[in-house]
Amino acid sequence: MDIKYFKNVDFNSDYLETTIEFQNREIQLDINSDAVLGKNNWVKEYEEYISKLETFKEKIDKEIIKDFENNGITKEWVDYHSEELIESIEENGTLDSCDKNLPIDRQILSALKLNRIGIYPEYENIEGEEYYAIWDYILDDEISDQILVIVTDKNGEIVDITWES
Repeated sequence: MDIKYFKNVDFNSDYLETTIEFQNREIQLDINSDAVLGKNNWVKEYEEYISKLETFKEKIDKEIIKDFENNGITKEWVDYHSEELIESIEENGTLDSCDKNLPIDRQILSALKLNRIGIYPEYENIEGEEYYAIWDYILDDEISDQILVIVTDKNGEIVDITWES
């Protein structure tokens, strides 16, 4: 069976991955289907979520800025990069396309790139919150392995923002 972005899906596989073109960038898309192994009842929900990626990303991007402005985890992530890795960032040219009139932390924030979307059908964390999709944002994987992670439910509502490496 084919689903959007995946051909000949094996429902007995617990992991699917591909690279897709999304907003003029290549990103990794994966489905972690161990919770629904052998079933195909999650496909409709997946297709609905995938059809709204542009809308969800717009909402996520706004929330990242809001979290930064409210001194949330995004601000900590940006501050880490501006304090610990600024020389590497500047040498690598990561900020070359950024507005040089902005403060360095705003330049770093504007250089964030979506790298991966991981889909987790029927996954709930320990607190019972639905973690349907994980959106991984990076600065540049040659400079930093630090990931700003946005977690959404199946409706694209943001559940959590975390920092991983």
